Amino acid sequence: MKLKHVLSRVLVAASLIAAGVDVAQASLTDTIGGYRGTQQGRISRAGIPQDWTGGEAFGGVINPTVTYYYATFALNVGSLNYLDINVDSVSTNTFLSVYQGSFDPLNLALNWLGDSGTSRNYFGTDPLFVDVVAAINSVVYLVMTTTNGGTSALADPFTLLVSAYPDSSFNSAPVELQPLRVPEPSTMLLLLAPLALLGARRFAKRGATNDGMALAA
Repeated sequence: MKLKHVLSRVLVAASLIAAGVDVAQASLTDTIGGYRGTQQGRISRAGIPQDWTGGEAFGGVINPTVTYYYATFALNVGSLNYLDINVDSVSTNTFLSVYQGSFDPLNLALNWLGDSGTSRNYFGTDPLFVDVVAAINSVVYLVMTTTNGGTSALADPFTLLVSAYPDSSFNSAPVELQPLRVPEPSTMLLLLAPLALLGARRFAKRGATNDGMALAA
C-alpha cells in the first residue's frame, strides 16, 4: 500500500468534512453465494493493489485445475472515470478484480484493469482499495472471487463503495457510483427463457391471425 495514496485519501476526507460537503453513499453489501459463476484457476495475489498510475501488472493465473466461484457487479461509468473502489471485507478468502467492458471467466487477463492485490482489510479494519482509470461512458465489471478451493467463502460478506473523480488529484468531491448485481450466465438464461417462450407464443398467435385474415380475404 502506498503511503502517499493513503494520506491523500485522509486529507480529502478531512477537507470534505471541514467544508461541510455531504457525499452520497452508494455502497453495496453482498456475498458471492447468490450470484455465483465458476472459473478454473484464479488470479495470483501479488500483494500490490492497482492505482491510477497503472503500476500493477496482471498477476497471472494459478491453480488452473481448481474450481473457484465468482460474483459480478456492473458499474455504469459516466464522464468521471477515475474510480476509487473500496473493498470492506474481513474474509481472507475473497478477492476483487476489475474489468473494462466485459468479464470472461475463461480468460482472466482479458480486459483486466486491476485488482486489490490481497484479501482481507488492512489491519483487519481498514478497507482495501483498487484505483482504476476506466473508459468514459462505459461499463466496468467488479468481480469478487473466492480464493479457496471450496464453498466456505460463498457466505462471506463484503461491501463495495465506488467513488468517481474527474482526475487523480482528489481536488473535487467524488460522485458515488452504485454497483449493480449481475446474475451468473445460467441464471440469466433462466430469466430470459420465459420471455423467449412468451415472444414465440405471441409470434405464433400473430401468424395464425394473419393466416386467418388471408384465408378470409
